Amino acid sequence: MIYIALVVLDNNCINKIDRLKRKITICRNELNALKGDFSPFRSGDRFIDPEHEYTFDLDIFGKNSLFNRLNNNNRKRRNSLIK
Repeated sequence: MIYIALVVLDNNCINKIDRLKRKITICRNELNALKGDFSPFRSGDRFIDPEHEYTFDLDIFGKNSLFNRLNNNNRKRRNSLIK
């Protein structure tokens, strides 16, 4: 019985450590963004529509684009909602 309780406690600690590591990464990425480094964030290249006349003129998607500056989520599910 004690063994099972220790395993559960250990799993909870591992989950907390993982969450904290992800939060640290998010904070570092945001601090770098404040310094002008947006490289950890997606550029939105997959949303570029070559048929649309303003996609390239307004730098909506791609490296150093509006999307790159504003979109800081790294989850596939949230990115799939965009298009």
